[in-house]
Amino acid sequence: MTVEPKLFHWTNFEKNNECDLAVSNVVNLRLARKRKLRQEKERVADTNRKKHSISTKLKKAARKELSKDLERLERHKRDTPD
Repeated sequence: MTVEPKLFHWTNFEKNNECDLAVSNVVNLRLARKRKLRQEKERVADTNRKKHSISTKLKKAARKELSKDLERLERHKRDTPD
């Protein structure tokens, strides 16, 4: 939520006999620079995630294939006498 600064207008000055000058917000440049850098890094990370990530379909297919392979290995194990 941003606060709109009060702008100076001559009609306000004449009515109130006082001057309502615009008050600007103080901006910490170091924090603003860091915030901008963080947003840029997040944007780049998001594009990289989209570019290099593995889709959910492929992940599910890989899990299914792995479970089938493990089951196949279990069926072919030798029974060892105790």
